[in-house]
Amino acid sequence: MTSSHVLFIPGVLMIGMFLGFVLGGRAVRNQIAMQDKRDADREAARTKRDADRAARKAAAAEAPATPEDAPKIESETKPGKVVSVKTEAKSEPKAGAKSDAKAKSDKPRGKSV
Repeated sequence: MTSSHVLFIPGVLMIGMFLGFVLGGRAVRNQIAMQDKRDADREAARTKRDADRAARKAAAAEAPATPEDAPKIESETKPGKVVSVKTEAKSEPKAGAKSDAKAKSDKPRGKSV
């Protein structure tokens, strides 16, 4: 090992540390700026969403309930007696009925012997 290595190796290490410090600082500043921008965008979206919710809530409170909102009822009547009542409602599956997804999962898997 010659005497030039005594100066050359520490010099290269010092230059590498300096460049890493400069480039690393720039990367950190960019990351902080990006995070601040993201936080500002989120806050703006949150404020807009809250304002929209408040506007919808105020509009719902001001709107009177209309008969159109109530379910429609049709009845067949005979004098003095109701024969049947039909309402518009979503049909729900029977309690004992299996859904298609459930029926498919009950099938045996693999090769049958």
